[in-house]
Amino acid sequence: MGRSAIHLIQNMGETELATAVSTDVTSALFKFFDYFPMTTFLSILAMVLVLVFFITSANSAVFVLGMFSENGNPNPSHSIKMIWGAVIAAISIVLIMTGGLAGLQSALVATAVPLAVLMLVMCYSTYKGLKAEIGLTMGKQNKEPEQKAPLPKKEAL
Repeated sequence: MGRSAIHLIQNMGETELATAVSTDVTSALFKFFDYFPMTTFLSILAMVLVLVFFITSANSAVFVLGMFSENGNPNPSHSIKMIWGAVIAAISIVLIMTGGLAGLQSALVATAVPLAVLMLVMCYSTYKGLKAEIGLTMGKQNKEPEQKAPLPKKEAL
């Protein structure tokens, strides 16, 4: 769709689309659909796809948080998932009501910085673990199997 929009703006002179993008990004997709047949159908389809995307993402997040809450249980209880769903919904509502998209972006940046540091620590820990594993593996390969002494034979009575 991006290439089609650029083609409309640059080659066909549809500068209204560029103006719509620069003034209100949220409605630019629907302005773009005005250049195609079945505008209403495309708009409804886009909204359904965005809704499915958000529901799927939220469901995945709730499931993973539920697993973390129950110490890695691959099938977290429904009550834990409901609690996490309510928490995520409440946080989303508060962020949207307090600052709109700008507040949400600020919150994302603020939470991303500590997570980036945590990711660096995890990368270092993985490096140390792999280095230790290579040392153990190389140590086993360098050792030759020990020769066992034969067992003494029992004398027949």
